[in-house]
Amino acid sequence: MVMEKTILVVDDDPFYLDFFKQLFKKPNYAILTSNDGHFAYEIYQARQPDLVITDVFMLSNGIELLSRIKNDNKTTPVVIISGGLGKDNGYETLEMAKGLGADACFHKPIEPAEIVDSVTSLLGNQAI
Repeated sequence: MVMEKTILVVDDDPFYLDFFKQLFKKPNYAILTSNDGHFAYEIYQARQPDLVITDVFMLSNGIELLSRIKNDNKTTPVVIISGGLGKDNGYETLEMAKGLGADACFHKPIEPAEIVDSVTSLLGNQAI
């Protein structure tokens, strides 16, 4: 029997919270959500999810959340997403996230198949 994997999704955009809930609603995935990085860290500590997907540009910075998680447990995969702000449209921030230990980075709009493949690979699961 395959154990259920828990994914914590953090984004201040309700569209993306729902997007990820729908994308990973298949069996063997439990989805936790937060629209705030500070609250997400509390969820992370309490629930110890198997993987975290976080937006970068929120009221509470996703880079800070990435750093805190990687300081706690370097083996928890963290996927960074960005809608892009500033002159480089967020790509420089994604590169910085990789340098801080992000396991994968995606620019919005997200191609569903790409992030599903990445999450599946990071969690060591069969394709969903």
